[in-house]
Amino acid sequence: RLSASRLALTYASSAPVSLTTLSTAPPPPPPVNAPQVTWVGHWGQTGSSITISWATSVPTTGYVQYWVNAANPLATPPSTVLTSGQTINLTGLAPGTTYSYRVRVRNAAGVEGVSGTQTFATRDTAAPVISSIQVVRLSATSARVTWTTNEPCIGAIQYGATASYTGWAGSTSGTSTSHSAVLNYLPRGNTNYRVWTKDASDNVGTSANLTLSMP
Repeated sequence: RLSASRLALTYASSAPVSLTTLSTAPPPPPPVNAPQVTWVGHWGQTGSSITISWATSVPTTGYVQYWVNAANPLATPPSTVLTSGQTINLTGLAPGTTYSYRVRVRNAAGVEGVSGTQTFATRDTAAPVISSIQVVRLSATSARVTWTTNEPCIGAIQYGATASYTGWAGSTSGTSTSHSAVLNYLPRGNTNYRVWTKDASDNVGTSANLTLSMP
């Protein structure tokens, strides 16, 4: 006959034993943060080119996307060297045009980062177009010349006895598309003159040589 204590021991020893198996696999790596474009700048624009530079939080490769129409973006060839600062030249741009652009970078792990969108404008390289030149005599020795331009400009009249021009008369209209200048102390007979204009991009336009006659 078994005692109650021996019965309890026998029951306990016959119960199944559950062991927890510990995994030896390493924990998953933390997520890799995207590289940050910390600074972007553009400079040195001409009528057909510009330089863009940027800096990143870690070494990356990168390239520039740029466009006039967002539906048709263009892109520079990507760089191949990991670095935290890069400069690239855009060429073949249209003069007097506003472009948008952004920088796209990729770190050593292949994670991409993108800058915000910025804009730049290439230089206007077209000379002002001069039209509607008219002369009105004011007195026996003075005359007013008026003209228009296709864009806001400053302007003046070059004049003299020959096409070498020895005098200047500035427009009284300031920066405008409608211009007027008074020529004084004109001699009797013919005086050679031409219209001279300059726009905000320092493009200079001139008319052909013209003559006005004083009685």
